[in-house]
Amino acid sequence: MKAAKRRISQHGCQCGEPSPSPWSHPQHPTHPAPPRPAPPLLHCLFPTEPIRPEVGERTRVQTEEVEPLIVHHPSDVVVKLGNPATLSCRVDGSPKPTIEWLRNVQPMRGPSHEGVYACIARNSAGKAISRNASLYIAGEMGTYTEGF
Repeated sequence: MKAAKRRISQHGCQCGEPSPSPWSHPQHPTHPAPPRPAPPLLHCLFPTEPIRPEVGERTRVQTEEVEPLIVHHPSDVVVKLGNPATLSCRVDGSPKPTIEWLRNVQPMRGPSHEGVYACIARNSAGKAISRNASLYIAGEMGTYTEGF
């Protein structure tokens, strides 16, 4: 690597959240997963002069903020009365988004109930809202839906 002193040089590298960690198994060949699209303008910056002599070169990773993206939307669920239910929503973004669930277009408070759910993913770059998913509870008299 050649660069002028006291300048920042730019080099390709792999980084992500969480950081990638390659592994192998001695008896079985491993195959890399298909590459995920990286956020645009992903750079690794290497100072060309040590910042502290005892440390050597320091690496600083600069990433562009990427607004949340819903990569797996929740889907409808039917459960029997008294059984637990699970709705899932998978998101991507940088920095890592926080997720909030809405039930019947309101923030969730108290125990979960039958209704229409959506997740909202937020980070400093923006927000994304999932498609709606309904949770139906099947009682002894059949399936019913709370009005809202």
